[in-house]
Amino acid sequence: SHDLDFDDLVGEMDECRSAKVSKQRKKAGFSSEELENFRSLFEMFDKDRSGHIDNAELIELLKAFNWQPRTKDGQTVLMEKLDVARSRAREAGIEEVGEDGSANIRFWTFVQLARMLKREMEQAEELQVAEVVKELKLSEKESEQFRSIFRSAINREKEKAKETNAQALAMSERVPEYGLKGEAVRTLIRSLGVQLTTRVDDKLSAKLTSLEQDGVLTFTGFLKLMMWMVEVNFAGVNDAASKYA
Repeated sequence: SHDLDFDDLVGEMDECRSAKVSKQRKKAGFSSEELENFRSLFEMFDKDRSGHIDNAELIELLKAFNWQPRTKDGQTVLMEKLDVARSRAREAGIEEVGEDGSANIRFWTFVQLARMLKREMEQAEELQVAEVVKELKLSEKESEQFRSIFRSAINREKEKAKETNAQALAMSERVPEYGLKGEAVRTLIRSLGVQLTTRVDDKLSAKLTSLEQDGVLTFTGFLKLMMWMVEVNFAGVNDAASKYA
């Protein structure tokens, strides 16, 4: 009957909708590209392809995103979050999540953990950025323009790394997800038309050392560097920039 056909259709649509929601929950709101990146990082540590990594390897993996705990208390909280991540993975329909309290972390548990840590880090970073923007007396528009330049520079570094297959290298040599290493900063500064002589580069190195976190310049450090360069007219940057205006 037509009624049965209609009911079947509604049932099919419900199943599709349910499957889609389940898939989204499994992905924890990350894009396919982000998940691929997570997978390649995870597999760097899961060398025996067992499908899981241990706590020490997890902390090393988290360093790629600046999400690693920095205190004993932080490590304890991370272990608690792992069980929450396992619970969320189960809710998303993942069966292989490991035992609660286990030292082994499976991929989809890591994805749920990554969502929690990313959200926390973004909230903390926004507060820091707001403070620095206020301190430097930047407008919202200026701050967003700098953020766009910063993100573009990170993406350029990632593209370069892909071309040279550097993403397959050791963690210490990978492009960080959250900031710029010294050479990438220099590339960006040269693009402004600044000549980095040895004397000028020494001055830049000293400034970077005071602003970097574990050898990486985060967005707040980048804002401070840019404003310092303008303030002291670093290597004639204001004159060089005016040519591009």
